[in-house]
Amino acid sequence: MTIARSGIEAAQTRLSVISHNISNINTDGYHTQQTVLGTNPPLSPNSSTISNYDIGTGVSVMDVTRAYNQTQETQYLALNSTTATNTTLSNTLQSLESLTNSTVSGGALTDYLNNFWAAWQNVANDPSDMSMRSALLESSATLTQAFNSVAANLDSYNSQLISGTGPAYTGAIASDVEEINSDAAQIQTLNAQINTAKVENITVNDLMDKRDSLVKDISGKAGITLDTDGTIKIDGQVLVSGDGTVQNNLTITSGSPPQFTLAGNSVTISGGELDGYVQTTGTIASLQSQLDTFASELINQVNTLHTAGYDLSGTAGVDFFTGTGADNIQVSSALYNSANPLLSHPELVAASTTLTPGTPPTPNVGDGTNALAIADLANSNLPDLSNQTFAGYFTNMTTDLGAQAQSATEVSDDNTTALNAYQTAIQGTDGVNLDEELLDMMSAQRAFEAASKVATTTDSMLNTLINVMT
Repeated sequence: MTIARSGIEAAQTRLSVISHNISNINTDGYHTQQTVLGTNPPLSPNSSTISNYDIGTGVSVMDVTRAYNQTQETQYLALNSTTATNTTLSNTLQSLESLTNSTVSGGALTDYLNNFWAAWQNVANDPSDMSMRSALLESSATLTQAFNSVAANLDSYNSQLISGTGPAYTGAIASDVEEINSDAAQIQTLNAQINTAKVENITVNDLMDKRDSLVKDISGKAGITLDTDGTIKIDGQVLVSGDGTVQNNLTITSGSPPQFTLAGNSVTISGGELDGYVQTTGTIASLQSQLDTFASELINQVNTLHTAGYDLSGTAGVDFFTGTGADNIQVSSALYNSANPLLSHPELVAASTTLTPGTPPTPNVGDGTNALAIADLANSNLPDLSNQTFAGYFTNMTTDLGAQAQSATEVSDDNTTALNAYQTAIQGTDGVNLDEELLDMMSAQRAFEAASKVATTTDSMLNTLINVMT
């Protein structure tokens, strides 16, 4: 009866584990569990027994193990971080490409620049035509608004990634850091529970699955190393200790470019969304610098020529543009009234380079050589623009950005394919296989029925023996 009971209990435990596996077949991160059975210690011969052989005492559940391939899981975490980095870069760089090539008005900056050069050409062809001069001022104002718009787009996108001052940073980067710390706090609790269970020789497979899921989530945010004892590190610094006694918060120490500390030490984030975001902020800073160089050179070149010319009254020209970069370039208020363009002064456009000789010299209203010189800037290769034209410089800037976005997308696609292959491999070896579980369930059911039959048969034999003896 004791042996039969041990078989019934073992089969019942097997059915419970199988039921648990089947119930969690669609649970993300679940690792299939298996009942490990072992023979009970036998009754060995001694001086009080007449037999000279061992008598078996049945079966016991020795453990419930979890299918887990350490090598595959470690490789998966590393690839998960890399995939998250390149996927993030692909998405953010494509967004930057769109923002750089479009303005609030919907057109491209290069289109407004071409209109600007064409407007100067029109003034050069007929410098006395006030409508052409007014059109030039309108075209110039539209160009400056396009510069302002692209600069604002880049600044706004950067703020979506990281803005504010420590410790009250906001944006996607701050959100990821908060999630990492939240996951780490949960892992600390789990590690403490798992460590205590190990000391007491208790198996806690579900807690380990939950910890693995949180570790996976962190690896998607930042590159980590996972020690065999469960310790998680970022750039060599401990985020969570394996025994659950230590948990350090990742903190942002500056916003542009973002820098981080962990356990009081500066850390470099390599891998995960954070790495992609940090790289993107660097790309934004580079784009802003190039755009400012572009705008600054336009301001300097046009102002240099415009102040060397003469307006319709024969007065030397004033600065055509004000500002220092893309975010604040404007048409000079002396020429253009942005609040009411009808109050602008197109007559102050310095289209000529000469005055009509005389005492005193008089305006040369038919001279458009200065306007032509400014229009010819469109074809000038300028040292401060890496010996490129204005249009060429901006085109190269956007082309390089597009190439980076395309490269990140291709790498991201390759990473995703490899990651899915790893996921399939892990699921194939460590996940729940319904066919196997059903076969195992049938086996446990038969074992349960057989052990029950032994119990009922033994009971029947005992009843017969008692009846005979009475």
